[in-house]
Amino acid sequence: MARDFYPTGQVTFEGGVLVQADKFSAKADNSLKLEGTLANPNGTPVFGMRSVEVSWSMKIDNEGPELPWFRMVVAGTIAMPIGFKFPNLGVNATFIVAAGTGSLAQSLGDPAVCDCTAKGYISETTGIR
Repeated sequence: MARDFYPTGQVTFEGGVLVQADKFSAKADNSLKLEGTLANPNGTPVFGMRSVEVSWSMKIDNEGPELPWFRMVVAGTIAMPIGFKFPNLGVNATFIVAAGTGSLAQSLGDPAVCDCTAKGYISETTGIR
């Protein structure tokens, strides 16, 4: 019986790997809606603005870029390159996003975790068909 191998991806921020990032998600949206007419009530697909929403969690340590996330949210920082890659597969996606939300939580004995959400667009993909 063969073993399945699932590669581990990495989240990047401004070209560097976010070592403390976990639970990454990217949701692409093309604003699809159906529009019908009196002559054709079945609806025709109509596409609108394309966007992507990315989210991830970060354990906050003393040195990484995790600490200023709330400042970026409050300041409305835009045009940040966030990426996700599978280095051993040659797969890479880059998203140009604006800081959206930040949520901070910590339990006794656990590291503080910042849940981050950003919105923008897909700027580049490599190795994705």
